[in-house]
Amino acid sequence: MRTKFVLPCILVVLVDQASKYAISRLVPLGRSVRIFGDSVRFIHVHNPGAVFSIPVGPYFPYIVSAACILLFIFSVRKRSALLSLILGGAIGNLIDRIRIQAVIDFIDIGIGNLRWPTFNVADSCITIGIIILIIIQFRRKQKDSN
Repeated sequence: MRTKFVLPCILVVLVDQASKYAISRLVPLGRSVRIFGDSVRFIHVHNPGAVFSIPVGPYFPYIVSAACILLFIFSVRKRSALLSLILGGAIGNLIDRIRIQAVIDFIDIGIGNLRWPTFNVADSCITIGIIILIIIQFRRKQKDSN
């Protein structure tokens, strides 16, 4: 059971950090490369804000948040792959915060000037994990009420 939790978490951190390393080496800071026309681009940016570039203060709150997430996840008896996605993403972004006081974001999706905020692999894993956990919880409550 522990392997089913730890391995996906480590995999998320490795893929996240490897993708950020590759972008840092291949795309100059502030520049973009088209991947699928104008719909998907890789743009190398340093995000001092929170997820999806939400502005915030110094990076210390991120360390506290990550510690709280760790405590929560390790207090949950049933450790799932979804929780390891969330933790892996949090660790991936925390590594950047400690190393460069910002997070490397590079995935830019949109049509023309209508763009989603730039994000990274860690942000994706956190978001997907949370959305699926919410859906599962919602379905359980519906099932229990029937």
